[in-house]
Amino acid sequence: MTKKIRDKITFLFIFCLIVLSSYKQSTMNVSSQANLVEEEDRYIIYAGNEYTAVIPKDTGPEMIFETENFGEVTLKFDYISEYTSPTQYLNSLNHLSGKGYSLENLNWDSIGSSDINKTYVNLTRTHLDKNTTLDFSLNVFHQNQTIRDVEVKGLTNSYLEFKVNNWSYSPEARGIALNLQAYMEDNENYQRLGPFVDIETEEYAAKILLDNYEFEVRLKSEIVMIKTTGEEIKYTVFFFAHYNVAEKISEPADFWISVPFVSGVNQIIFSFICSIGINQTSPISASSFVSFICGLTAVVVIIRFFVKKRRKFV
Repeated sequence: MTKKIRDKITFLFIFCLIVLSSYKQSTMNVSSQANLVEEEDRYIIYAGNEYTAVIPKDTGPEMIFETENFGEVTLKFDYISEYTSPTQYLNSLNHLSGKGYSLENLNWDSIGSSDINKTYVNLTRTHLDKNTTLDFSLNVFHQNQTIRDVEVKGLTNSYLEFKVNNWSYSPEARGIALNLQAYMEDNENYQRLGPFVDIETEEYAAKILLDNYEFEVRLKSEIVMIKTTGEEIKYTVFFFAHYNVAEKISEPADFWISVPFVSGVNQIIFSFICSIGINQTSPISASSFVSFICGLTAVVVIIRFFVKKRRKFV
């Protein structure tokens, strides 16, 4: 074997070691599956190494998302109400009227489970007025999924569904509206942003921001409805907030999603995507930058070594 061939083999071997070392470091702390722990008064979902979601059993659809270096963010489905309005959608809190429920004051049946595909918690409230039923679920899928045209990233996202079944509208009702709140209870330095319209994805989004971290909840501008015939249709919803949604301020994101009455519909499905972690638009971290420079330097040194060896034996 000539010196030239041995030098090439040495170069490739060292280069492969660098690549494999970087790959090992990037994957050594990653879990490919979520885990569920049930306690007396709550469920805890550990979404790999991404985040933790805590779902109390006695407060209705309320979740606490937590990740390292960020803290706890609460997302609460607080109220559902009919509305009357001169327009098709809710545009004033004064238009909330008719039938309504404070979700935390209802008694919910709960169940949590985990299988090879997902980890989930379901909350159900039955026997409301005229057999109305409310169903809520928080799902963490172990692999990427597409649910009702919603792209869900495995472990990274939580997929939430809120189903309204057999709602019996009051005669004057124009539609129903669902109230969501997101906030950090033990931190006064966070900021809310939104809800706002994401033009690229045609989704509504609201964020809780703290330093370079963010919590985000998203909703498609069209939701799914199921008619009594079993036909699935899509209908546009819209959001309403009683504050300046473009202003960043340390107060809860508190907004309503409204959907007009549609004849012949017996199920309305609100689908949400939640994510928590480093702000994707934030600058690259110092540690990541240093790692990149070190790796680049190592490659340059190896290339120079190979070139010098090649010149020596030419």
